[in-house]
Amino acid sequence: GAANVEGINEAAIIKRFPAADTLEMLAGDLVYLEFYEEDLPWRYTIGQPDLEDNRLSPWLMLLVFKEEGIQENFRSLPMPTIRISDNALKEDIEQQAREAWAFAHVQLNWNEEEQIEDEGAYIKANPDYCVSRVLCPRRLRPSTNYVAFLVPTHAATRAEIPYYHRWTFSTAADADFESMARRLSPLTAEEIALPQIDAIEAGSRE
Repeated sequence: GAANVEGINEAAIIKRFPAADTLEMLAGDLVYLEFYEEDLPWRYTIGQPDLEDNRLSPWLMLLVFKEEGIQENFRSLPMPTIRISDNALKEDIEQQAREAWAFAHVQLNWNEEEQIEDEGAYIKANPDYCVSRVLCPRRLRPSTNYVAFLVPTHAATRAEIPYYHRWTFSTAADADFESMARRLSPLTAEEIALPQIDAIEAGSRE
């Protein structure tokens, strides 16, 4: 089960977004990890799926924190940990853990002209056409240094959270679409220069 997993082979991770040590991530984007194995985020899930709502919570989730103030214990065994002491932050993590089912998915890439009747059989026959992904829904701030952690979902509500993988990145200064849109302001009627057209002398078409 998930409680027995003490590490993840980094070769299973095929993409980090943003890439490690990125300095210009747009604050409006979501942080995520992609895995080659399409079932990995659910492989060791604890409990039964919610069949009524078609929800299966993943055993892995992604947490992102501001770099300043993070307390890490790299010597903790069997896994390094991060300590969470802020109560408001704990509540946010608990909420994210409850909604983890909504932030993990599989992406299947195929030729639209192909007719796929059995997705499971198709993925088994074409494993390179499919990836799994876990995302962090946290809203990021511009010009901020962050650390992302891949953690076991069942342990995310602890004061000291073990993690399997980490990387750092920074966001750009107000370069995302929302920030630019908020800087827009409407023009006044006096600022709008409309062309003057003389309808009498406009001429006619032959």
